[in-house]
Amino acid sequence: MADNDAHMADVNDKTPTQPTFSAHDYQPASAGPAGSYTTSSKSPSPNPSASSSRGTSKRRKVGDEGRDERHHLLEEMLSMNFAKFQSEMIESNRQSMQQMISLNTETLASVSATMTTNFNSVTTTQSTIAQTLSGVATTLNNVNHAQSATARSLLNLEERLNSQPSFRGRTDTRERARRKEEKGKEKETEVVTPMEVDSGDPDPESGGAWPESEEEPETDDGAGNDADSEESGKDDTWAGVSKKKKVKNDKEKKAENAFKMDVRDWLHELVGGRQYSLLATVSDREANNFAKEFKQNPLARPCGIADFRYCVDRKPACPWNKGAAYVFADYVEKRRFMKVSGKKQRDRLRAAFATRMRSLVRDYKESQRTQEEQLQKERLNNKRTRKTTTFKQRRSTMEALTSLRQFIPVLDQLGIDGVSSDEPDDAANSSGSASNNQFEVLEPQWRDPTVGNFFRKVDALHNHTRMYTDSFGVRFTTGAPPRVRLRKGKKSETTKYPRGVPFNLYRAEWLEEREPGWRKGGQGLVNEIICPKKMRKDLIFPAELDEQLRQKGFA
Repeated sequence: MADNDAHMADVNDKTPTQPTFSAHDYQPASAGPAGSYTTSSKSPSPNPSASSSRGTSKRRKVGDEGRDERHHLLEEMLSMNFAKFQSEMIESNRQSMQQMISLNTETLASVSATMTTNFNSVTTTQSTIAQTLSGVATTLNNVNHAQSATARSLLNLEERLNSQPSFRGRTDTRERARRKEEKGKEKETEVVTPMEVDSGDPDPESGGAWPESEEEPETDDGAGNDADSEESGKDDTWAGVSKKKKVKNDKEKKAENAFKMDVRDWLHELVGGRQYSLLATVSDREANNFAKEFKQNPLARPCGIADFRYCVDRKPACPWNKGAAYVFADYVEKRRFMKVSGKKQRDRLRAAFATRMRSLVRDYKESQRTQEEQLQKERLNNKRTRKTTTFKQRRSTMEALTSLRQFIPVLDQLGIDGVSSDEPDDAANSSGSASNNQFEVLEPQWRDPTVGNFFRKVDALHNHTRMYTDSFGVRFTTGAPPRVRLRKGKKSETTKYPRGVPFNLYRAEWLEEREPGWRKGGQGLVNEIICPKKMRKDLIFPAELDEQLRQKGFA
């Protein structure tokens, strides 16, 4: 501001001063007409008006020039101030931008350092987790090996104890008593099962005997049932032959299961890992060529320990697998997994290998099924599960009611196969009127209609016990709502039937079709295979329960 004041003072000093005039410059004329004036002798001009106008013009010109110069100086001053202000603003903005850049750089560096630290922490955590999982896997593997070693030690200890005369003498009496007790149990638990041809029978053409072994338990279908369900549609013609089940004590079962687990582990190690157990690595040409060689030499080996292979896409007892059983026994003996002192131990190893091959071939076939076959199996499993559930519900209902307990033996005789199967009622479920719980009953062809009517009322009693009423209306207890089983007279296509139940549970026409005049005796299908028993008790539903169902609207 001081500079501006000094500059304004300079401008004022340079401004031209206005001319001044005195009174004696103008005098009235002495000898002119009235009302006219003349100038003094100092101004000899004869025309005072012209002189006055020239003075005025001169003064105006001088004033205009002064104003223009002041305006020009003011403009210069404003331009200088604006330029100075502009430079100061630019400098201020530049400093602000530099500060922002510096701050952003520091922030980015801090964020980058934080992200790097977090990433390193995550990487370290992942590495720690991986090490922990690896340690857990190693521990589990060690535990499995320890269990196997313990089982083998127990077996060896048992063999040593049995080899001692004193111990054998003490155990002979107990063993005879145990065998006598098991023999009595076998008579009580004698069952009628289909006669099956073992796939491990010796092949007369191959020249090699396939060791007999106990079949591994097959994987259930998800509902606790084996693959031989009622939907297979097969009529077991040879089912009349009796076969007693061998009863093992718990100690023998545990030892046998431990040995099977060891065989699986040894076989997985021999082929390079569990992931390679279901690979078909033997070509048809190799298998056929070895079959010819095996026919001439039953002790031939199809492969060695280094290139061990077996056939999962052929029969378990094919020549290649029979020869591979010898290689497996050689491998166990070489690695000293167990003591192999003679033919008995080698035959046991070959038998265990044969049992394992049956399971591997079955699993391989399961893995090769198409999606449609998988869905079909799932439908059959679901149907079997529903039958099992219905059987359990009926039995629990009959156990809870005193008047129905007398019919429990009939239910047990019929078993799960005596329960009518059902299938989803697609028409009712797709209409939206039901919550996909309506099923159409498939009546068995062999069963008398009175059996279905009796157990239909038992099912109604079960549903009634699950119903209760509250402010929301009629509801069911906790769990899935009961299935609505609709009877439309549709017959089941399966030909499977229970055997040895009272003849009044069979449909009379069905028995007559199987063997005309079967009541008179004979050697036909009814008398030899179906073997109906004498009628013990008519299936007559208790009148008081029937009346309660009628009042509740279940009749």
